[in-house]
Amino acid sequence: MSRLLKAVGDTLFSPSVNKPLYSTHYPTSLFQKSVIIAGSTLISAFRPLRTDMVGALGETTGVQALEYVRSQMVLSKQGNEILKERPNIDEKVNPQFWEYISTLPPDTFGGAYYKFMSSNGFIASERPPVRFVDDEELAYIMFRYRQTHDYFHVLADLPPSVYAEIIVKWIEFFQTRLPMTLLSGAAAPFTQLTFEQQKELATVFIPWAFDTGRNCNFLMSVYFEKYYLDKPVEQVRKELNFKIAPRSNLV
Repeated sequence: MSRLLKAVGDTLFSPSVNKPLYSTHYPTSLFQKSVIIAGSTLISAFRPLRTDMVGALGETTGVQALEYVRSQMVLSKQGNEILKERPNIDEKVNPQFWEYISTLPPDTFGGAYYKFMSSNGFIASERPPVRFVDDEELAYIMFRYRQTHDYFHVLADLPPSVYAEIIVKWIEFFQTRLPMTLLSGAAAPFTQLTFEQQKELATVFIPWAFDTGRNCNFLMSVYFEKYYLDKPVEQVRKELNFKIAPRSNLV
């Protein structure tokens, strides 16, 4: 019995790995992950723009989805290049990237992305670091997902409003299967959107997200920085089979 209790205790309270696997890694036990899941779920449902809580929820519930994303990435040339080269657009790490896209015309993908970020006062380093994923490569995939989030906004031509963030979460869910994106997309509307917006989300934007997410290229396998920055946004959408989001005065 004592051995059984010890085994249960070790499973619940001992970190899943003995030492950090990457610079920002924080090894956690099953119990600690459960506490993080409970707290971040509650906060994320009511505060969908709390990126730290949304991020913690994604890391502690998303291992199977991250494995799915990896399985899709290794099927393509660009996906394998991303996993091998590990692009990082953090302005502190890669200032050359930002210098370059600042010179691109606004109708190019890179120029449109630069305009989206600069006009809204966003910087790439604001994204929270990955801490709770107990696999070094999966941690990078989660990091990559966060850095490409605003690429989705540019492709869809959606602003960074709460409503638009919820819409983007739906297309991310249909692409990545991350549980966090489903929770944010399904729960946040009840606390963050008007009834009219909720109705439009259900009848217009979720069907669009489903259709686009299932039929466009797998976006986590798209090496935007290497192949698409200087191309016109419309051409990028066409090449990726990505339909622009429906127009709405409510977004």
